[in-house]
Amino acid sequence: MKQLKTTTAVIVVLTLLSFIPQVLFSQQCSSYIKNFSSLSSGECKAITTDDNQNMYALIDQTTKFLLKLDQNGNQVWLKTRPEPLDFYSMENHNGSLYILAGKGSGSVCKLLVYDLDRNQINSRDIPSSEISYPVKMVVTNTGLYVAGKRSVALFNFDLTTVWKTTISVDNQDVKDLATNYIGKICLLTYRYYYTTDYYHHYYISLISVSDQGVANVFKQEELVSFGPESQKIQGLVVYDDRATFDQTKIGEYGSYYYNYTHSYDFNGTEIATAETNYIESITYDKYKNVALNGTSINLIRGIAKTV
Repeated sequence: MKQLKTTTAVIVVLTLLSFIPQVLFSQQCSSYIKNFSSLSSGECKAITTDDNQNMYALIDQTTKFLLKLDQNGNQVWLKTRPEPLDFYSMENHNGSLYILAGKGSGSVCKLLVYDLDRNQINSRDIPSSEISYPVKMVVTNTGLYVAGKRSVALFNFDLTTVWKTTISVDNQDVKDLATNYIGKICLLTYRYYYTTDYYHHYYISLISVSDQGVANVFKQEELVSFGPESQKIQGLVVYDDRATFDQTKIGEYGSYYYNYTHSYDFNGTEIATAETNYIESITYDKYKNVALNGTSINLIRGIAKTV
């Protein structure tokens, strides 16, 4: 398991139909279980909180997409989606909910802004020349960083474009985007191919991006598996002095999961590679500089969040 620093509060969302957050304040523990019969399908894509410990869940579901719970697990409101969209990321910044979505089979990037009472403040369809096939968004005090399949861009809080940078590294696609509390931006990219001798090859790159949009590849690596064994690359986390990501080797028909966390400094020097617990997803609190596990493989669609 990754080494985790102590935090004062943890909220875990396990599934869309069964939200089971656990909140820890000064070693006093309370918990709740909340079911939502009105939500028959879908997936929780992201969660965020406000200063009053209310929780906002971004839901990829047919008719609904945004949910607010108070700190006791009571549903405050549930927002109907404005149009057919796929949802990827959401963050609360200074009382506004910034949401990354896609439409047109996910190829068109759309940014939306809501207040904490579910009122839409702003939205913008991003030109495909800037972002196509959106992947992830992170929000810093500088603005909104958005990664697409082959590019990354910075947007002001009014959704106007500051700059866009094309990511062209060994024909790799962007897999993940992450930042830390001081606003350091990194990308995880990869390219996969399968050879006739039954080997699976994953070419991985770690890329830092300056606040002016200059991309720098600081690590490249090849990861290999054999035969029916597949691999999953995920979970980019950026710390003060390193970047980490997870490599999961998955046996045929899910017969086993072997997870490895790779850690490199920003010069590309390996700090450690260690076997860790497999998780379906991970959320990093950039302000507390701590990463939290989500759920076990039996509780997929998990997200962890510190507040």
